[in-house]
Amino acid sequence: MPLDASPPYADLVAGQYQGSPGGRLFGGGVTARVTAWLETLPPRRREWVQDGAVAVALALVNVGSLLPYHARIHPFGLALFLAAAQCLPLAWRRSWPVPVLIILSVPRVWYDVLSFGYAPLVLAPAIGFATVMDRSRTLLRWLTVIITAGVVAWTQTFPGP
Repeated sequence: MPLDASPPYADLVAGQYQGSPGGRLFGGGVTARVTAWLETLPPRRREWVQDGAVAVALALVNVGSLLPYHARIHPFGLALFLAAAQCLPLAWRRSWPVPVLIILSVPRVWYDVLSFGYAPLVLAPAIGFATVMDRSRTLLRWLTVIITAGVVAWTQTFPGP
């Protein structure tokens, strides 16, 4: 068979993971309904729903990553709040990239200032930073890089737990 005549890879596997009850993907019916619902939304609302799901999932991962250290982090409730608070603004990252980066950086920096230790993942600030780099003009990108480098250098001067 010539290379040009072969179907694209997506066409080959589409039947396996359609989300139908007979599909091979676990929870296929649910995924098909969610996908169909998302496709009915306008693009801006769809982005918000997707980013909101990422924000909530990442907040849960950050909180879960601190649970094994609950006896070593005091006050533990504040640490959990800061770990979750740095993720939740990601729901609006595509609409307001720079304000979201600023808002999610505040809990992250306070986590370091308070010297809690066992810091959660830095995925939320990294995603916020990448969104600013993707959705902003050149001058704003450069300002973001310079300010981010300064804040990272400053937070590295804090003593550990």
